Amino acid sequence: MDAIKGFFNFFADPRVFFLLTLSAFIFAVWRRDVFVKLRVGYGLQIFLVLFFGLGLFDENFRLIIAKPDNVPIVGLIFCLLFFTWYSMRQAVLNDERLDKGEPVAEKVEEGRVWVWPDLVYTELICLILCSVVLIVWSILLDAPLEQPANSAATPNPSKAPWYFLG
Repeated sequence: MDAIKGFFNFFADPRVFFLLTLSAFIFAVWRRDVFVKLRVGYGLQIFLVLFFGLGLFDENFRLIIAKPDNVPIVGLIFCLLFFTWYSMRQAVLNDERLDKGEPVAEKVEEGRVWVWPDLVYTELICLILCSVVLIVWSILLDAPLEQPANSAATPNPSKAPWYFLG
């Protein structure tokens, strides 16, 4: 297990990680016809599942990703990878259609969808599902609450987030 941790710690070094992700992004854009294949998309998601699944055997990693505040970040990692892959896939499919002289996929669909009732019902169902997920999530994950705000004692140093940008 220490060898695996050492392997990932090497790639977690900011200099190595930056070069690795930059290289991966350049390769994904340059060879987008390979990157958008279903096998690659599924493979990347399976890699993330294995990474986080095997990482659960390490106590420190498990404590970090299982904290209620960090659960959304883990979910965002999966969503970021999926939607990057999916958007590039749609772009490549539209490029292939344009190369054949066909219009993009959005222009082909001529069926009109009315706002009422189709869109409103769809949004209502999404609203209900998201509300149920958030309620269940708030019950299952006991996210810690901070102390009530005290105007007499501000945290030190109290700086606005944009202070660090300059």
